[in-house]
Amino acid sequence: ETKMAIREFTKKPELQNVDSSIFIFMSHGIEESFYTKDGVEISRDFIVNELNNQKCPALEGKPKFFIFNCCRGHEIMIPVEIGKMQTATKTDIKDSTTTYLTHPIEVNTTDACIIHSTVP
Repeated sequence: ETKMAIREFTKKPELQNVDSSIFIFMSHGIEESFYTKDGVEISRDFIVNELNNQKCPALEGKPKFFIFNCCRGHEIMIPVEIGKMQTATKTDIKDSTTTYLTHPIEVNTTDACIIHSTVP
């Protein structure tokens, strides 16, 4: 259902008239996928790739924001008591040249900002 809706969305003629798009997905998830209301697992890459320049030319060159508000792992978060939170100091933040990109980005995907509410 969701995959079909995304594919149908890419064909809408109204997209020629938009300046930007924001896509928000809120659901349960694991690692790089989330679950639809009918229990189907969909990868985040599927969503981004279906809305790339080749498959959705009407959005080429236009900002696209993808917000995924889904869990990305199996670890349980420990609640933090209000008033007991620690703030980061300069010594907590280290300079790094490490690259965190784990997936190849398709050349057809441009002007996209992908936001995750949680870390893997």
